[in-house]
Amino acid sequence: MKANFDNMRIFTTGSMNAFGEVLQDEILSVSDSYYIDDDLKRKIVNAFNHAAQRINALNCLFDDNIQDDVNDLSDDIEVGLLKLEDKEEDDDEL
Repeated sequence: MKANFDNMRIFTTGSMNAFGEVLQDEILSVSDSYYIDDDLKRKIVNAFNHAAQRINALNCLFDDNIQDDVNDLSDDIEVGLLKLEDKEEDDDEL
């Protein structure tokens, strides 16, 4: 079976970015529908970012001896890292 390593990295990066968007929109920034404590959100962000950094490292790999494949894609594609939103402090709680 012949594989194209560049395309595999492009598809994996795109899938991780789509997954990160779902996590951000549906889990990390939601506070009204259901409760997920900050510790669990932090664990989700850390686990996602750990995997994202590994994929981003793969995007830097290249081999000049392989024509039209295994190019350095680090300037073209990247998995965006997640960030927890800062909580606004309630003045009454201070």
